[in-house]
Amino acid sequence: MRVTVIFLLSSGLLVNAAGASAEVIHLKNGRSIYADQVRENGAHLEYEVGEDSYAIPKSAVLRIEAGGIRPERASSTNDHPQAPSFTPVDNLKGEPELSDKLIHDGQVDVEALASLEQQGDAHAAAAGYFVAGKYEMEHEDFSKARTFLETALRFESQNPTVLNYYVALLLRTGNTVEALPFAERAVRIAPNSPDTLAVLGYAQYASDRNRDAIRSWKQSLAFRPDAQVQKYLEKAERDASAESDFTEKATSHFTLKYEGTQTPDSFRRDLVSTLESHYDDLVRDLGVAPRGSIAVIL
Repeated sequence: MRVTVIFLLSSGLLVNAAGASAEVIHLKNGRSIYADQVRENGAHLEYEVGEDSYAIPKSAVLRIEAGGIRPERASSTNDHPQAPSFTPVDNLKGEPELSDKLIHDGQVDVEALASLEQQGDAHAAAAGYFVAGKYEMEHEDFSKARTFLETALRFESQNPTVLNYYVALLLRTGNTVEALPFAERAVRIAPNSPDTLAVLGYAQYASDRNRDAIRSWKQSLAFRPDAQVQKYLEKAERDASAESDFTEKATSHFTLKYEGTQTPDSFRRDLVSTLESHYDDLVRDLGVAPRGSIAVIL
């Protein structure tokens, strides 16, 4: 029996940028959380990782260590088995010139970016923030990349290139539920673009919608051959074939898929009960719950 449980509660909480100083929350279960800032609030500790805030019961904490050094990434959110790591191939017009103006000494020139925004040209501002977001994404500072790309979308919400990169960022950081609507918007804006169709396929695949992903990737490949898209298409087709005889059962928090018809109902009930029990424990300990259904494949 093969069991795959996709649980995103702790994505990005236990590791962050390598080498940076952090406050280390050592948990009684042996794990550690590297946080930018920690503060007490009644019976909970509240902590920040990038621009995200979380809470955990004090009873789960062994001690807090100040001035810790984050370890190098042994794993990252883009290692998620159903979130392909990819970068869209489309670019904005004039992007190289903007990069020369906004990227200096290995970092984004925020003053130059602010000056560009003050010119009152929404398209230019969107392009500038896109360039900044793309740069930070390529250098795996996903928190900054998200801020820049969201600002670009505030200036130009219907730009399919910006949307594609924002979807790629959301998928690489495990935010699959958030990613899909943006991918669908990009395809509505540019329905004949191989890029938007490919990105939609990635979002659908990460959301456990294999057959939709297959359809999107086939449409993308009809417009433009792409080796990576072809590879994921073939994998999705194998997955769909393997799961063709699966039975599906949905609960309030899980989508359970199991092979064959001989599994006793009592076993499935016990399995769901165990999953729900662990779900409640994790939500209580981490202080956050996933927005979407969790796929469990037997």
